[in-house]
Amino acid sequence: MKMDPLLPGVSSDPRLSCSDILALRRLCWVWPPDLIDEKRLLQMSQTLARRPDALAALRGALRLPPDAPVAHERLGLALQLAGLLQESVASYCVSLLYAGPVARIVIGLATVLERGGALPEAAHFFEFATELEPWCSEHKVALARALISRGDSGRAIWLLLDIVREQPRDADCVLLLAGCALELGELDVALPAARKSTILAGQSPAAWLCVAQVAAAAGFVSESRAADQTARRLVSNAE
Repeated sequence: MKMDPLLPGVSSDPRLSCSDILALRRLCWVWPPDLIDEKRLLQMSQTLARRPDALAALRGALRLPPDAPVAHERLGLALQLAGLLQESVASYCVSLLYAGPVARIVIGLATVLERGGALPEAAHFFEFATELEPWCSEHKVALARALISRGDSGRAIWLLLDIVREQPRDADCVLLLAGCALELGELDVALPAARKSTILAGQSPAAWLCVAQVAAAAGFVSESRAADQTARRLVSNAE
C-alpha cells in the first residue's frame, strides 16, 4: 500500500481513511488548547486539501458534538488551512455559539472571513476582538489592516496612531501608519513615521521604499532618490 509522504502510517489513497479521520478527531479534542500540535494540524489540512471527498467523509464520520467549542475551533482552523473557507466559517460559528465571546475564536473567524474577501464582516469581528481584549495590540493591528483593506483608512489611521503611541518601537506598525497616512495625504504624519521605520528596521527595503514614496509626495526629491537607491540596494543584496 502506498503511504502518504506527509503523514507516516496513513494511506495516500484519495479517499479519507479511518486513520485520517481518527487523527483529525484526536487533534480537535486536544486539551488544554495550548497543547495543540500545529505542525500535525497543518499536515492534516494539506491532506484535506488534496482529497476531494474529504468533507463528505468528515461530515459523516468525525461526529464532533455541537457543544464542544474547542473541537469545532480546531476543525475550523484545519479547514481554513486547507482552503475550505465556507466550512471553516461554519465550524468557527458553532464554536462561538457554544463557547460564547472568546477573543481567540473571534479572531479565527475574522481571519477566515478576511481571507475569503468578506472585508466588512472581517473588520466587524476584528473590532469585536479588540473590545473583548482591549489591551491586545495584535487585535488592533489586525483591525487596522482590515479597515485599510476595505478602504476605511480614515478610521485605520487613528487606530494606528494609538498603537504607535503604545508601542513606539514596533517597526511594522510604524510602517503601516506611514503607508496609511500617505494614502490619506497626511504627509505631516506619513513622513516622520516613514523615516522612523528606517531607524527601527534599517535593513527593510519596504521601509526605505516608503520613505522614497512619502518624500517624493512631500517634494523632497533628493531624499526620495536616496531612499529609493537604498531600497534597491537592499533588495539586490538579499538576492
